[in-house]
Amino acid sequence: YADVIVTTDSPLQACNRVVASFIRGELVDLSNKHTRDDAKFLARPKPELPDPADDLKGPPPMRVKPAA
Repeated sequence: YADVIVTTDSPLQACNRVVASFIRGELVDLSNKHTRDDAKFLARPKPELPDPADDLKGPPPMRVKPAA
């Protein structure tokens, strides 16, 4: 049995990424709530919005008078 990590660069470098981890010879799942949510929300259907129309415009711009 072995404990091994597989990284994209030296484990001592801050810019590397852990690709896989094995503890006692078994692969460890590296996913977490953030990676699962990312995959879930990237797979959601696109919203069906109406074509842009006059009713979707914001309020008119505010005109500010310069201080005298």
